[in-house]
Amino acid sequence: MTAPKGVESIQDVDFKLGQPLFRSTLLLFGAIPVDYSRLTVIKMEEGQWFVEESPMGSMKLWRHERYVVNFPGGGCYQRLHHV
Repeated sequence: MTAPKGVESIQDVDFKLGQPLFRSTLLLFGAIPVDYSRLTVIKMEEGQWFVEESPMGSMKLWRHERYVVNFPGGGCYQRLHHV
């Protein structure tokens, strides 16, 4: 997936929940454009979880929930839930 120049994390984007952050191109093998997504976060608790519902070229809506669990002493685990 691509992001605008200079965007390396969600903290680099000024956004409002429920409104597209930006349009991202999905690249096959990192080079061949195969789809796009209008990346849209609808709910989030910073550093804990978020819910993304993004319209895509190939489907009406892509939705997933991502939870971040921090481990004692450092590191984290991300659990995805696709709906």
